[in-house]
Amino acid sequence: MKKIFQMVLTIFCLFVFGRIYTYADELLSPSSESSSNFSTEIQNTEEEIESLALAGNGTESNPYQVSNVSDLQTALAKPITSGNALYIQLVSDIVYRGNDKNKNINKNTVLDGAGHYILYNDTSYDQSLFETSADNLNITFKNIKYGNTTYPNNSYWGMLFTINSRINFVVENIDWNIKNGSQPFWGDSNPSNTLTFKGRNNFKSAGDKKGGEFVEGFSTINFSDDSKTTVYNDSTDSDAVFWCSKQQINIGKNATLDITTSKETLIQDGGDAQINVQEKGRFSCKFFYGSYYKDSGAKLINSLIGGSITLNFSKDAVGIFRTEKDSFSGKNPTINATSPDYILFESSATNKSILSGITPKFIRKDSDSYNYPIDYLTASGQNHFVSNVVGSQNVSASNIQKGYSVIYARASRIAGLDAESKVAKDLSIIEAQVKQDTMNQLNSRKTSYKLATQKLYSGNDITQDTSQNSIDKATSANGMIDSPVLLQSFKSTIK
Repeated sequence: MKKIFQMVLTIFCLFVFGRIYTYADELLSPSSESSSNFSTEIQNTEEEIESLALAGNGTESNPYQVSNVSDLQTALAKPITSGNALYIQLVSDIVYRGNDKNKNINKNTVLDGAGHYILYNDTSYDQSLFETSADNLNITFKNIKYGNTTYPNNSYWGMLFTINSRINFVVENIDWNIKNGSQPFWGDSNPSNTLTFKGRNNFKSAGDKKGGEFVEGFSTINFSDDSKTTVYNDSTDSDAVFWCSKQQINIGKNATLDITTSKETLIQDGGDAQINVQEKGRFSCKFFYGSYYKDSGAKLINSLIGGSITLNFSKDAVGIFRTEKDSFSGKNPTINATSPDYILFESSATNKSILSGITPKFIRKDSDSYNYPIDYLTASGQNHFVSNVVGSQNVSASNIQKGYSVIYARASRIAGLDAESKVAKDLSIIEAQVKQDTMNQLNSRKTSYKLATQKLYSGNDITQDTSQNSIDKATSANGMIDSPVLLQSFKSTIK
């Protein structure tokens, strides 16, 4: 009996351990169905853990929430549904190093900094933060700050290093304040690359190592309607603000682009470059002698392959070209003017001829009823060159007596004026209201009157400085009436 029980127990043990061995073998066998199921379960578990660590689902309404470089790299690798974009939002500042990997953007992507910083902690400026080599992508960076007192530097390749790609890169509400490695935008000069600015953007590049242009390699640059962008560039290594073949810069309706630079040239290697300023848009550029880039030249274009520069100004648009360095030189600009507010060339030094190196050609494109004179300033005062441009007009240094400032502007005109006098004992008041005028922005100002019993200036010309000083300093001893109401101002409404 005992032997029979031992035999039964042995058979049972062999059966159980045999089943366990078989199950273990199935688990370990790469060709078994059980192994496939087991691997899938492990993979699903890993993805569940990862999704718990990375909040959001990458959609516009629920972007991935990232707080460090690892999170950001993970989010960038996430897939998207065809035709959609990947949405990522920072929830804290991020500090990058140049050798951080997995920073490639290969799909339509929107990166929202939500007011946080992307900072660069490296002594090498040759490593990119983000890069793309994909075609036909729409990539947006917005609400991001770059550079602070702890991490003042950046990569020479800017926000996004583009390699053999065709992209539409949109930036919106960017604050860039970088010392070394300070070039914000670098493209690979593909004719299809487009850079678009939206919202409020401020770019300051000022340092003595690995500087560069403001924008390189984007042939079309758009400043969207109502956007405001300021650029300050005093950096080493490159000679221009923009560098690309056949550059086209478009300033939208009511948009502003203000550039202050120590560079020698506005546009380098531009071919047939264009700057287009749409209705009520404003483009201004001021050249100064820098602390890091030290050159006395000021050129609108310095093309290595020939070509020209054309400036197009639409209705009520403004163009301002100033230099604190030498007068403008280089290729002669062609300026197409379609009812602009004004276009100004000006030197900060009254003893310098602003046009000694160029002869702008103004071409009037509109047929409105206003006069568009060309006036200029010399050290002795203001003068007329042309009372009204019809067709086209070249302006040379000799035309304007080597003046330091020249302007093409819509002539001011008052179209409606109401006035009412109030006279009584010890009372003499004129109240006037301009109902409609066409004063340009340079002439828009408050006008006031002084009431006196005698002439307040000597000489015959009230516009002379001595006459104006005499009027400003007049007191009751000079005939000024000591009354509670001496000044009545125009209430001007510009239509």
